[in-house]
Amino acid sequence: MKAGGTINGIKNLLQEFDANVKAIGVLAEAEDEEEDRVVEDYMSLVQIKNVDSTKRHIEVIKGNYFEYKNRE
Repeated sequence: MKAGGTINGIKNLLQEFDANVKAIGVLAEAEDEEEDRVVEDYMSLVQIKNVDSTKRHIEVIKGNYFEYKNRE
């Protein structure tokens, strides 16, 4: 997930069918960039950080799912 525009599109589509979104889960989210997120309340399994395309290196850390899980 980057800013969340696709998720908002899916939420809007679901409203057309009178469906209610209970939770949002994504496999991977991009690290916080200067770009404003349009979706705030979501869970991610991993966060992708420090993408270096020249060295072909990507750092992956735990997503916020593990923060939610530890609160229970």
